[in-house]
Parts: sequence; structure tokens; C-alpha cells
Amino acid sequence: MKFLLLNLVAMGLFYSQGILASNYIKVAAPVVKVNSFQAVGPQGSELGEVCGTVTGANGVNVNLKVMADYNSNDPGEYHTFAGPSGNFCELIHTVYGSVEVTLLDPSSSTTKAFASFSKR
Repeated sequence: MKFLLLNLVAMGLFYSQGILASNYIKVAAPVVKVNSFQAVGPQGSELGEVCGTVTGANGVNVNLKVMADYNSNDPGEYHTFAGPSGNFCELIHTVYGSVEVTLLDPSSSTTKAFASFSKR
């Protein structure tokens, strides 16, 4: 029993008089937002740059999944991180000019952001 209690304390949980409690404070779930998504390179290029911000991540790195042409039969999948500042940018290959950015945070529900641009 003593070993279990020590592990619970190490995980941020404590046990007092038969009640298991947590000393963590629940904060708002992180949210991802696409700030810009634009074609880069010469005309006819299939390169796009998606940039955005994650808010509410409390200064830690956040894993993001970026899906190029997410609404097509052949989407491209990329993974990147938003740093402690919450900012991220990713260069992707896109045929149709659409992108979906998904926040992969196991401590919160999944949030998504979408963007598109018209091909030149």
C-alpha cells in the first residue's frame, strides 16, 4: 500500500482518508488556428505554406497533423510541432489547395482548423 501511495504522489495524485484526489488544475483545452495558407514558388507550383498558432498549450510543444488535400482521394499527411510560443509553419505539397490541421493532444479533445486557397 505504501508503494502505491508513493506512486500516486509522484503522479500528482494524493490519497487522504480514503479519498483519491488530484492536485492538478484543469485548464482550457488548446485550440489550433490557421493564420495563413498560400501557394509558394513559381506559378503552377504545387507547394503551399501553412502557418498558424496554437493557444492554450501553456508553453509546451504541441504535436500537429497537417493533411494536404484532406478532402481528396489521395491526401498527404505531414506532422509538425508548435513550439512553446505556439507558432508553427509547414511546407506541403498540395494539388487542390486545401489543408486540415489537427491538434494531437491526448489530454484534450481533438480540435481542427481548415484553410484553402485558389490555385493560380
